Amino acid sequence: MSKAPRRPADPRHRRVDPPKAKRAQRAHGALPPGFVPRPQADGSFRPRWIPQPAPRKAGWRSGSLVDDKGVYLSYGAAIDMAREINAAVAAWKAGDETPPHLAAFAPALSSVQTMAVAVGASIGALETAWLESNEYLSKSAATRRDYKNKLGRLLEAIAGYAQRPLASDAAGRARMTRDLATLRGLSIMTLEPVQQGDDDLFDPLYEAYWALHQHAGVNQASGVLAVASVWLNWIRKRKRREVVNWAKEVERETPPGRIRPATLDELRALIAAADANGYEDVADAAILSFDLSWSAIDILQLTEAKVLPGYRAHTARQKTGRKGGTPMTFIGRNRYDAILARRKDDKVQPLKAADRRVIQLKRERDTTSKRGMEADSEHLRRRFSDVRDLAALACPSIADLTFADLRDTAWTIARQAGLSDDQLASRTLQSRKHIKELGDRHYGEIGPEIADQGKDLLETYYRASGLAL
Repeated sequence: MSKAPRRPADPRHRRVDPPKAKRAQRAHGALPPGFVPRPQADGSFRPRWIPQPAPRKAGWRSGSLVDDKGVYLSYGAAIDMAREINAAVAAWKAGDETPPHLAAFAPALSSVQTMAVAVGASIGALETAWLESNEYLSKSAATRRDYKNKLGRLLEAIAGYAQRPLASDAAGRARMTRDLATLRGLSIMTLEPVQQGDDDLFDPLYEAYWALHQHAGVNQASGVLAVASVWLNWIRKRKRREVVNWAKEVERETPPGRIRPATLDELRALIAAADANGYEDVADAAILSFDLSWSAIDILQLTEAKVLPGYRAHTARQKTGRKGGTPMTFIGRNRYDAILARRKDDKVQPLKAADRRVIQLKRERDTTSKRGMEADSEHLRRRFSDVRDLAALACPSIADLTFADLRDTAWTIARQAGLSDDQLASRTLQSRKHIKELGDRHYGEIGPEIADQGKDLLETYYRASGLAL
């Protein structure tokens, strides 16, 4: 008996398995992110809010959850405040401003308490007043530039820009300009440490120091705080006696002294890289700086008219103000002759010998709009950095050498050669007292060269006097 053909299944009668039950999600706890209750032995709480990694990296700060009198909030009120802070973080990311009562947790300027500003008592007004004061203007040009730059870095760090935005970050640069203008409009008293709760102290200068320590290094952080101390002392004495030198109270690391003489192999590699790659101006400056033991700005101000007969470079040092006629050795003399010969061939001759600088920097790589010797000094250091990177390909140890290290190199080699303190002072144009201090502070280790010279002198005396034991 044949089977009846099978009817196609009616899709309406297709078996459908019941849906699988979804796994119940574990309910999140009621505590907001960052809330830390910190229970105490007596049953009380000292609640605190600690930012998550991303907000912390953006500058948000941990802090105790207290009321406007500094008393810890109750458990429930602290949770509400932690939620409010988290909402402020999200709003801040979207570009909104942080509510004033949460400023202690927010980055940069939001953490500086705004105060009423008396006439002439704003940070910006006192910055300008100091930069126009007799005390500041009496300093050398190099010191004035250093003070101004470091005070600017202090304000940048307080405003939250210890690490400056990149030049390509136009929005970041505009934001920094705006925030610095805001900071300069605040009262100088906003730099005073503020107590927050029983165990918290917000100190703008402390925060600025450690931000610079992280992003710029211990030397710059310490230097910036030292200038802040000078500035605050001036304000206390000359403007507002109630201002305290808060910078002096900030504990800081003692920066290591940098004495980094180059080896002869490094010097040769540096000059070879400069001459081979079109940086003859850098080689000129490096050789004369080493030979005369002068700084970059001193070398740059040397004109042909100040090189007297006998190859004596006669000028006053910018930093010390001391004058002298330092004679070049054959190393400097040979390079000076090469400079003049090259200049004659290039037919580059300013009208007056008094205006004809020995070192004439090539400007094609320069992007600055500044003028004057300070701009030239910055330009020389940038070109030196390029040469150093080229030299490091053949001599890797040179990678950390700076132009300022050439003076240390000259000092060290001169001491090894047996120059007396007077002879060293005559070349470096330092005072005899400073020469001794340099020797004790930086070159305290007596090397074998000096010891051998002492032995040779004694043996010569022994033989001349017929001494034999």
